[in-house]
Amino acid sequence: MFNLFFGLIWTIIVAIVTFVFYGNTGGTITVNGEIVSQAEFNGMLFPKIFLGIFWIIGIFFIIKGAKKIFIDKKTSVLGEETFARIINMYPSGASVNNIPEIKADFCVYIPSSNNTEIISEILGLNVVKYSIGSYVSVKYYEGDINITSLISEEQVPYGIKEKLNSDILTKEYLEKNENVILVDGVKYKKVDDEKNNI
Repeated sequence: MFNLFFGLIWTIIVAIVTFVFYGNTGGTITVNGEIVSQAEFNGMLFPKIFLGIFWIIGIFFIIKGAKKIFIDKKTSVLGEETFARIINMYPSGASVNNIPEIKADFCVYIPSSNNTEIISEILGLNVVKYSIGSYVSVKYYEGDINITSLISEEQVPYGIKEKLNSDILTKEYLEKNENVILVDGVKYKKVDDEKNNI
């Protein structure tokens, strides 16, 4: 959703700038300190390339966001209900008002194959209810998951819980992230009664 929203805002701003330069608004156009006519400006290649790069960025984010929404809808309709465990959390690289978007790695139990799979998914901006080791109910379809709810360990059937906990990668994640907490998108680990940024 973030990518689609960002792409739309970005593209609207680029569209306004493009209209101001190419919409024959009657304003003065100055290039390298010289006033040029609208026809002369329209014939210049560099402004088109410059604005084109911004158009490409906006369209890329719109397509990426729309594709994710389509995949999530498909998972919601066709996905099988199952369980997962959060094995890692980290900033995705995007942020809104300096609040980082958080991504998580999940160990997901796949009922149709009776196996587990590691899948990454965006949790969102306000994710204080989630932590490494949390269990969630999800819908799974073709390598994608939709989180339906946060659940307690007791709500996970014993056999599935065993699979989620016995996965080698899950064990490595949990051992590596033992005593790790996430504060404002930054990981801190307790070492000798001190918090050190890791």
